[in-house]
Amino acid sequence: MANGGGDFYLVDLRPPVPGSIRHFRLEEQEHPVEFASLAAFFGTVAAAFERGVIYIDSNGYLEMNDMQFAELAGAMNPDVAWWRIADD
Repeated sequence: MANGGGDFYLVDLRPPVPGSIRHFRLEEQEHPVEFASLAAFFGTVAAAFERGVIYIDSNGYLEMNDMQFAELAGAMNPDVAWWRIADD
C-alpha cells in the first residue's frame, strides 16, 4: 500500500517481531513498527473505513483524517510504541 508520494507500508519479516508492519516514509531515517501484525493493520483500516475516518471523497479519491486515524489506531493498538508516542 502506497500513497503515491513514495511512502508505503511493508511487512517486516525480520526478528524480533516477524510479521510486523512498518510505514516507510521517504523523508525519514527510521521506520518504526506501526502495527504488530497484518491482522492488526487491516482491522484498524477496516474500523477506520466503517467509522468514516477513511472515506471516498466527492472526486472518488480515497482520503483519511490523519488525526482521527491516529486516535483510533492508538486505541486499537495500545501495545505498539508508535501510537503511544503519537499521543505525546
